[in-house]
Amino acid sequence: MEVHHHPHLHHQVKPWKEYLLEGFMIFIAVSMGFIAESIRERQVLNHKKEQNLTSIIIDLKKDSVELQKKLVEYSQSHLIFNKLSNFSFMYHQNKLNEDAYIDSVVNQVDRLTFGSSFYQNNSSYKNTISNGSFSNINSSEAKIKLSEYYEAFSTQLADNNLILDQMEEWYTANVFFIRYYNLTKGGRRRESYVMNNKAAAEEAENTVAMRNYYIRNREFRIPLLSNKFIIDNEKVNFRCLIYLGLLEKFVAKNKELIALLSEKEKSHL
Repeated sequence: MEVHHHPHLHHQVKPWKEYLLEGFMIFIAVSMGFIAESIRERQVLNHKKEQNLTSIIIDLKKDSVELQKKLVEYSQSHLIFNKLSNFSFMYHQNKLNEDAYIDSVVNQVDRLTFGSSFYQNNSSYKNTISNGSFSNINSSEAKIKLSEYYEAFSTQLADNNLILDQMEEWYTANVFFIRYYNLTKGGRRRESYVMNNKAAAEEAENTVAMRNYYIRNREFRIPLLSNKFIIDNEKVNFRCLIYLGLLEKFVAKNKELIALLSEKEKSHL
């Protein structure tokens, strides 16, 4: 029987330097992978940060437009309240008879838009906070001013909006109920856009009738003829002035923040 012998293979032992080189190469490959992943994540975060920053600037510009509308609205309301107080003073000084006085104040109230509040567009800022992009903003100045505008000033705005709503409701219910029949606002405070043309016409006709009824009604006239009317009027006027001052402060902060973020956006913050 023929016997087969397995050949003896002699493995040459590698020098330790080759093992060291192979280990080093593996280390370099793994490290480069981690670095590449880190760079990719950083690029994604920077892209997300830039997107959120652009969205915040858009929101701020929307705020700017709305703030200008509110400034006009409350500046006009302040002037109207001044006229109402002046008419009341003239009536009590016997410089206006009762009918002329009532007509004067009712016509002014038809132009009164006091009561609508300003609300910030803060969805992009909230999104920046929730997805962690806010912490990636490098500019401490930008972080501070964003927090001031959307946190500190927002709280102050919410408090004043609540007071304003309560004051408007009180004024309309107790002093000038006819504001619910304001013809320049499209009639009584009902969503007239859901009506058809016939229903809208009937509503307008009823509004005129109800408005004239209240003007002739002695109970409606009593608060306006009272000496207390000018005091109640000035209370609301003072609240309008406070809100107007807050709006002006918001306008200044809004402009400052838009300018800062636009500059930072160009330099990638």
